[in-house]
Amino acid sequence: MIIDTLSNHPEQLEVVATMIHNEFVQKKKGTTSYDKVRGFLDKKLDASYPVTFVALDDVTCVGTVSLFENDLNKRPAYTPWLASLFVEKAYRNQGMICSPKSRQLK
Repeated sequence: MIIDTLSNHPEQLEVVATMIHNEFVQKKKGTTSYDKVRGFLDKKLDASYPVTFVALDDVTCVGTVSLFENDLNKRPAYTPWLASLFVEKAYRNQGMICSPKSRQLK
């Protein structure tokens, strides 16, 4: 299992955008378009926020989480903000994100 930034794995952009759009827009009956989610995630390396991480099992993206500058512009004190944490069901409750034995960081 490897946890790394999405910017280092641009081939995973579509997968991550789909995960986030399905879990945090469609299931919540939101109105944000898939293209807007994808565009938000497709940030350049020099941008400080958002930073999106991916969990990769070999070449398969099995999870994602992002750090935003803050929750809302109205609450700038809450920084950075952990957002959009999602792990595929088959990989949940395995400690993959927390266990030093199961991750490699670049």
